[in-house]
Amino acid sequence: MKIAQVNVRLCEGGAAQIALNLHQAVINSGNSARFYYGYGSKARPSSDEHRVAFSQMLGSTGQVVLNYLSHRTFGADVFWPGRWSSKIIDLTSWADIIHLHVLHSHFLPVHFFREVARHKAVVWTHHDSWGLTGRCAVPGNCMGWQTGCIKCLNLGAYPQAYFDRTEKYWETKRNYVRNSSIVHVSPSKHLAEKLSDGFNSPVLVIPNGVQPSNRLFENRGLHQKNNLNFPIKNILVIANDLSDPNKTDRQTIQRLSESGLYILNIVGNNSPFSGPCINNIGPVYNKKLLDEIYSNTDALLFTSKIDNAPLVIMEALTRAVPVIAVESDAAIEILKNFNAGIYKSDEHLIEELSSSQTLFGWENWTYQRISECANRIYSSKNMTQSYLDLYEKLHQNK
Repeated sequence: MKIAQVNVRLCEGGAAQIALNLHQAVINSGNSARFYYGYGSKARPSSDEHRVAFSQMLGSTGQVVLNYLSHRTFGADVFWPGRWSSKIIDLTSWADIIHLHVLHSHFLPVHFFREVARHKAVVWTHHDSWGLTGRCAVPGNCMGWQTGCIKCLNLGAYPQAYFDRTEKYWETKRNYVRNSSIVHVSPSKHLAEKLSDGFNSPVLVIPNGVQPSNRLFENRGLHQKNNLNFPIKNILVIANDLSDPNKTDRQTIQRLSESGLYILNIVGNNSPFSGPCINNIGPVYNKKLLDEIYSNTDALLFTSKIDNAPLVIMEALTRAVPVIAVESDAAIEILKNFNAGIYKSDEHLIEELSSSQTLFGWENWTYQRISECANRIYSSKNMTQSYLDLYEKLHQNK
């Protein structure tokens, strides 16, 4: 088989990590693989391209810039490399199966997947809600997509637009999707239910998986069978864009910082946090360094309510780090397997963190149990095998 992964970024973001894992799994299985991505930093080729075998930028810097302008103006990406460009021809003629991930954010217009689905088997993994809406990828509490995005109440929702044409693009996108043979996949059950209702078609659920670590308990000075230490001291916060109020709750993090009781280690870009209890680490792409950070933390704090299937929660749990997450569909779906880790308000969070005996249900767990349970449920091996089985089935039926 010849499998092509298509994603807006090569290495940045959770969707890219999933696509990269699948790309490598295809290679390891003895099949042929290619990774086509939208753009890297400053709309240029990714600086990581040399590290990823058989990867190439799909499109051009000019196309990305034009799509940025068109999306801000019209609420949609309208430019693509061209139906007859060498890269599009290369993609559509070479691949047996095309696996789409994130297409928005100034990458490809909606009719791209109509074109590729005409002659190829196409899998589309929905890492966010963009497939359902007329424009945005993260509608939050807005349910306008259920009735056609007739009037957008938040043009600032990512990716932003100045003028409201969501109704038109909702109808266009829905028609393209419903009249195609695309196989839809969701990494979470809660999004799969919405996609199934919106597309009026079945949606497969394949949970995201993360790579295990061999450094689970290093530097903790703890035996893996020990119960958790209370009260906790070192709290980890991770987000790609820390300045995004949808991803990080500034008020919550600031309150914890100002209490003087905790050290908050902040990983990601654009940190708005500062103070004597704040340790701004910046973005971390090296897995060994990230494992070292995990091994020196007592708990991961996750304050986003909008994520679909956050890899950072799964990654922390597989590394035996208890997670404390604000109540959301995604957090509930992941943490229900542990019956622990959910907080409902700042007051609830602060009260429980100060306890010397309880921690949102984690007091009943050992480090080893957390790790073993998480690795069993969110195994990268299980995820990649599920997709390889799907590829094989589609290839046999084409």
